[in-house]
Amino acid sequence: MSTEPSPGSDVSVTHLLTGIIADAQELGLRHLALFRSELLRDVRETRTALALVAIGLVLVQVGGLLVCHMLALLISRLAPAIPLWGCYAIVGGVVTVCGAVPLMAGISRLNTLSPSTDVTTKVLKETDQ
Repeated sequence: MSTEPSPGSDVSVTHLLTGIIADAQELGLRHLALFRSELLRDVRETRTALALVAIGLVLVQVGGLLVCHMLALLISRLAPAIPLWGCYAIVGGVVTVCGAVPLMAGISRLNTLSPSTDVTTKVLKETDQ
């Protein structure tokens, strides 16, 4: 509390209400600061994770393209009756089907994602009681 009257002193209702309002404002500002710091932490962690994912995706794509090209040429050598475009279609179809499964799982997870404000929620529940 910002002001504590000594026992036995005369304190006006206005003075008490002013103290209560000031304390409530300070508590509200502290809750906002805590929420902001949690949100900024989550944003920083997400940004770092997304940067690593982006770098990994670029490297995996380049490697995947080279492997797919190699597989199409290998199929063409092993089965000369299949035209080259057919070999590329076979490899492309398999890669597309294999990529659809994690893509759908990732989209599903993104739809259920919610920001973490556990500490703020806990503090708000404690102060409401």
